[in-house]
Amino acid sequence: MSISPTSPIVLLIIIFILLLAALFTLLEYSLVKTRPSELKTRKQTGAVKRAEYMLDHLSEYLSTAQVGVTITSLILGWIGEDYAVGMLMKLHLLPHNLAAEFSSIIGILIFTFLHAVFTDLVPKNMAIDQPVRILLAIVRPVHFFHIIFFPLVWIFNITAASLTKLLGFNPHPDEDIYSQSEIISLSQESEKAGALDKEDVVFMERAFEMNDKVASEIMVDRTQLSVIDSKATIEEASKQYFKRKFTRYPVVRNNDKDHILGYVFNYDIMNALRNGDGKMQVTEIMRSIPMVYESQSLTDVMNEMVKEHVPIVVVQDEYGGTSGIITDKDIYEELFGTIHEEIDHDSDEMIEKDKVDEKGHQVYTVSGKMNLDD
Repeated sequence: MSISPTSPIVLLIIIFILLLAALFTLLEYSLVKTRPSELKTRKQTGAVKRAEYMLDHLSEYLSTAQVGVTITSLILGWIGEDYAVGMLMKLHLLPHNLAAEFSSIIGILIFTFLHAVFTDLVPKNMAIDQPVRILLAIVRPVHFFHIIFFPLVWIFNITAASLTKLLGFNPHPDEDIYSQSEIISLSQESEKAGALDKEDVVFMERAFEMNDKVASEIMVDRTQLSVIDSKATIEEASKQYFKRKFTRYPVVRNNDKDHILGYVFNYDIMNALRNGDGKMQVTEIMRSIPMVYESQSLTDVMNEMVKEHVPIVVVQDEYGGTSGIITDKDIYEELFGTIHEEIDHDSDEMIEKDKVDEKGHQVYTVSGKMNLDD
């Protein structure tokens, strides 16, 4: 017994095939748009574990989606056109003399529209909008079809990989590896879309910049160091503290900045004075200070500070002399920007009006300690 092309059974088959085609489109785009990190933050249910497996075997499941889309498209083209033509003839929607000539063309146009909208564009938009939700919802039926299509998928993948390699391309490229500039660019796009705060992107950029810097780029130069001689008393050190108002002072031998022995903390100076130990030498309260090299990365410098439990290090040049110092504040400012304290010099104090030149232009004197960014 043959089935009429316009039978309700044929219509049900067409609807079922359309749904399958939509399923494979959902699979393809949700796989591509879902990041593994998004699944790791979710409760590890069976669906989540299956989705993670699918992402780990991305090429296999994308091939499953492509095979499914191809097969459903062929089936729709096979039975869909006959159904559309039969319905046009049955409902007499075209003049009798034109029906035979144009019904096939109209049938193709109708199913092209249905296929493009309901099995491609709509599912694609859904999967792009909420890829994780869609992927978790379809893992079970997808797993079923993956098992059915596996022989075809395996043959197609082997053939495609061989042809790709024959053409001189890598059949298994690393798709999810991004350079530093690409990560920043993606973050900036996410900020524009509202997915990331501006501050998050700024911190990320500063972190990358900080990782590329070395000690010599952020150190306080030796010419700006205020030091205390190792023979000085705590009372003498306190006078220097009240004058300079720095938190820490390197302790040097014979006033030579190339021979830093350690450092003293202003709290220790004040505490010793309060206890009546003003005549004691500063070496009695001196703390040890590690040495780093100009070429060391800031990450290494920070790790050294954490390892030694100190907030300050001495930066040495290639000859063993002192180039400068780095404090924890210098590193913080690389991430969070300049942090002004009450005792910091204001920018206005570091710029003074000088004479007017012969052309009538005001001349300013700028302190060499002023940051170029200011």
